[in-house]
Amino acid sequence: MKSKQKSLKIALLSLIGLGCFTPLFWLWLKYVEPYSTFRRREIKTMPLFDALNNSVLSEIPPPAGVTALPAQTQSVGLDGPHGFHGRTLRLVYGFGSLSSEDISAYYEMKLMSNGWAKYQGLVSRDEALYIRDTGCVGITLFEGELNGKPNEYSIGIWYDFLKQEFSPPLPDLSLLEFYDLLGTYIVKCPP
Repeated sequence: MKSKQKSLKIALLSLIGLGCFTPLFWLWLKYVEPYSTFRRREIKTMPLFDALNNSVLSEIPPPAGVTALPAQTQSVGLDGPHGFHGRTLRLVYGFGSLSSEDISAYYEMKLMSNGWAKYQGLVSRDEALYIRDTGCVGITLFEGELNGKPNEYSIGIWYDFLKQEFSPPLPDLSLLEFYDLLGTYIVKCPP
């Protein structure tokens, strides 16, 4: 009799455990695992995006006379806060003795001679955007001013996250937005 009661208790506890565990397992399979898999695959693309960005950087060395501001050079995305899907290389330079017109003309000549096209959707005298295939190079004259003129400029280099064959497919957008509490930003080119 005691053995039957013990078996019944074990069966009942097993059913209760299964009843509690099954919904949790289902939630994990439906919501946690797809995002975790995506993030693991996404992180693995970081060196590939960095290689693409650095190959573009090698095509456009800064003009003589400008000063690199290494403290402001950074690669952002993928390893930072959740919500930024893609990778951007950002460099900042001081003008030195060159004018903003000299800087703009130099990069336009360098980029156009390497097959980049000027993006016409951006209308600003302080910004220019160049596109080639799925890559973008943005040049912005900005920041500190000296005698009313900008004295620094930045270069941003990035590739469209969704158009790279090595990028993992996105999970369901509502799932992505759930995990990206501060908002979801997918790097695109053109923006």
